[in-house]
Amino acid sequence: MSLPQQSLLRLLIGFFLNVALWVLTQKLGMWGSVERELHLVFIAGILAVTTVVFVLPVFWKGASWQVPLAFVLLPLPAVIFYFLFHILLR
Repeated sequence: MSLPQQSLLRLLIGFFLNVALWVLTQKLGMWGSVERELHLVFIAGILAVTTVVFVLPVFWKGASWQVPLAFVLLPLPAVIFYFLFHILLR
């Protein structure tokens, strides 16, 4: 498999992980318990780390048209990291 194909596969996996993160964050607002919220944020944090691990290599291995797509996939994991650290520091 060539590097651009590998990068495209990484972007697709990152996209599906972002969709899972988005669904998880939508459910996060519906939960009432602090303990349940904590569990959900940790699950979202694991998905965010996985997304970043899959998407970051696209910046140096992907084709030039794939790099802007990688930028689009990174803000949601960054928000999840912010919420995770905010909850951990409480």
